[in-house]
Amino acid sequence: MKNQQDREERDRRKEKDRAAKEKERRDKAAMENAKKEAEAQEESKRLDGRMLFFLRKSKDNQTPGCYSLSGLDLGEARSRIVARVLAFNTSLTTLHLSRKRIEDKEG
Repeated sequence: MKNQQDREERDRRKEKDRAAKEKERRDKAAMENAKKEAEAQEESKRLDGRMLFFLRKSKDNQTPGCYSLSGLDLGEARSRIVARVLAFNTSLTTLHLSRKRIEDKEG
């Protein structure tokens, strides 16, 4: 009887620890996403020239079929902005991103 109670208590503690770790992981991910979103919003305020022109045309589906982002600085935040806008674009079929050094974390 005592052993069964001890086991049940251990199981409850393990489950409580697992739940706490999962909550901590979710909170950390939410904070990270909020930080990335804030960076993207700040970067979108600073967009200029060709990048702003490209994003406006992309949003309105008025881009040519093929477009190159050569000469434009694409950081992590700008990459996310471009990805978000292009997700709904139907006019662009080819986007050249050579030498942009986009990594997985940028999307």
